[in-house]
Amino acid sequence: MRTYLLVVLALLLAACNAPPKEPPPPVIDATPERIVAQFEAVAFGQGNTRVTKWTQPNIRFAAALPARGAGAELNEQLPAHRQTITNITRIEFAPAGAGSDAEMRLIVAIRRQFRQIIAGWLPGDPGAAILGATQSCTSITAAGEDGRMTFAGILVGSDISDGARRHCALEEMVQAMGLPGNACVYRPSLFCDEDRVVELAGADAMLLRVLYDPRLKPGMAREDAMARARTIVTELWQGS
Repeated sequence: MRTYLLVVLALLLAACNAPPKEPPPPVIDATPERIVAQFEAVAFGQGNTRVTKWTQPNIRFAAALPARGAGAELNEQLPAHRQTITNITRIEFAPAGAGSDAEMRLIVAIRRQFRQIIAGWLPGDPGAAILGATQSCTSITAAGEDGRMTFAGILVGSDISDGARRHCALEEMVQAMGLPGNACVYRPSLFCDEDRVVELAGADAMLLRVLYDPRLKPGMAREDAMARARTIVTELWQGS
């Protein structure tokens, strides 16, 4: 009996000393109006004033991933991410060597190395130091005057949690397709930094479908693009 009581007391003490569980993130339903607002926030985030998107049928893609340890799990996850994006955009990812002229590059590295890598992508840009010092994952993109995207560099920290890294890799790949902003108009969302989403589905997938609808032309001004985006969201919502 004494042993039983001691075990019960130990369990009670462990329960009392356990850290409180974090409350689940709030759920904000995705309605057509919220999807439109979310699209505007992410498509025209980071100071973007026009539609930017890839237009070629293939993107040369190179990934520098560890063979083992933190980040190695992306060797299995990235092919599925690329296929999901291809299914929506109809743009294929063509494998390219790490030292080649890949148009989209993804690197897993310790965060203190970000500054040096970004400086190589953005030579002479003072913003590189800020990005390198503050981000746990990020994407850098370039587009021509016509809004056609020409380059994307993605960095994912190897020294962040597995869950954060899994969310980050997918988030940055989708943002590198032309949706650079973050927003929490509806939740959970891949584009909300407070959430941990590891698949592109539902309303988030709809945002990418809207961007790659042929009615949204690269270089299109925000006002014109949003008028068309509202129509496209309504059609997709009614057809879902």
